[in-house]
Amino acid sequence: MMIRYAFRAACMVLLLAAGVATSHAQRKAPTAEQMLSVNGAQGREFWIAIPPNEINPFPVTSLEVYIASAYDTEAFVMDAAGGVERRYKITANQIRTLSDLTGETNWTWEIRQYEQVVQKGIRIKADKPISVYVLNGKVTTSDGYLAIPTAAWGKQHVVTTYYDFREAKPWACGFVIVSKQSGTIVDVRLKGTGAGSARTSGGKRIGDQFQVSLEEGDIYCVVGDGTTRGEFDLTGTEIRSNVPVGVISFHQRTTMPNLLINGNGRDHMVEMTPPVETWGKKYVTVEYNRQGSNPNARGDVFRVIASEPDTRWTLKYYDKQSKAVLGSGGGYLANAGDFADLSQSQGPTFLTHGYSVWEADKPIFVMQYACSASFDGDQLHDPFMINVIPEEQFIPNTIFQTPTDTKFTTHKLNLIVHADVNDPDYVENLKSLVIDDVPVWNHPRSVAPTLLF
Repeated sequence: MMIRYAFRAACMVLLLAAGVATSHAQRKAPTAEQMLSVNGAQGREFWIAIPPNEINPFPVTSLEVYIASAYDTEAFVMDAAGGVERRYKITANQIRTLSDLTGETNWTWEIRQYEQVVQKGIRIKADKPISVYVLNGKVTTSDGYLAIPTAAWGKQHVVTTYYDFREAKPWACGFVIVSKQSGTIVDVRLKGTGAGSARTSGGKRIGDQFQVSLEEGDIYCVVGDGTTRGEFDLTGTEIRSNVPVGVISFHQRTTMPNLLINGNGRDHMVEMTPPVETWGKKYVTVEYNRQGSNPNARGDVFRVIASEPDTRWTLKYYDKQSKAVLGSGGGYLANAGDFADLSQSQGPTFLTHGYSVWEADKPIFVMQYACSASFDGDQLHDPFMINVIPEEQFIPNTIFQTPTDTKFTTHKLNLIVHADVNDPDYVENLKSLVIDDVPVWNHPRSVAPTLLF
């Protein structure tokens, strides 16, 4: 199913499907094309990569790439390692699935070479704007990410992952740098936590700085050594480049939170990380709709990451029905790349829930993580992470799709709406939001609270 939503210009919307140290004065504002490309995820050129899911050998189920467009067009897909370009017809408002089952994707794309330059980028181009999603599915661990088109790439990134997870196996966090052009020079400064506890798989320490030279289609992947649990984390690692690059943050497999004792529910997690210049100062989130049976557990895990030194942030979260304040928080992040973890837990507990508002005096990034099934007893949910988009970059329309893989049959959509309550047309503006031409405010499949309340 592919869905389009649209809004009157007076309202903006955020879709939730699935540190570089620069002064504020020097920060380059994101272009309009970057904002639409990052948040609407539409573009004409993409370079993607397949980070490692689990540890080899492990049985696979589906490696799929979903391409969709509002136009009839053609997509051209090239594996940098093989150099052969294939052409695929894209029909407007329909999903074109490229799958390993039909030989259109290949498990050799999955990255298993660490701290070395390899040609494992995959280029996807089209004459008309398209959106691209990537799904990496193994027997008991799957996740996917929304690809960011190259027009929205940047020269400054901060890694947004999660702690290494030594449990049944040495599962590690990591990141991938993707190059779209020759002569790319990348400077990496490893940052995070657990400097005295572990290293990367190649022996690098947090605090190390190094440079990587990349050609078109090259990738460079770094993972932890997987020897610790809840200690070593590469979140905050700074990546600077002479030309725009793509960055993918991931975890091979973990519970959530990953100090959860006897946790049932371990999954791959992956997202393509937006460049620092697209970060913002205000974020709004809503808890994932879960059907857990444990009354002593609720909410999601969050990360707040600083882009600049001396960043102060605040949080308030509210009941979705009564709008009463349920809790508040905040803190101080001394350095670019520092992060606040909300939060680690060894057992079921109350985390940030309802809907929440995050604000900071300097641009931050907010990552939202879904908890393991055993956290609250919801057997349909396992860990995944989703980039939260700042309110400053909400958009009036987009097109998106859900996986066509038949193993995934339940799909949930959260819409977060920013509207001017002082506008005399406030209610009419809200009523203008439609999904595939069906008004959202009285949509037959909507879950309370409804849009107008």
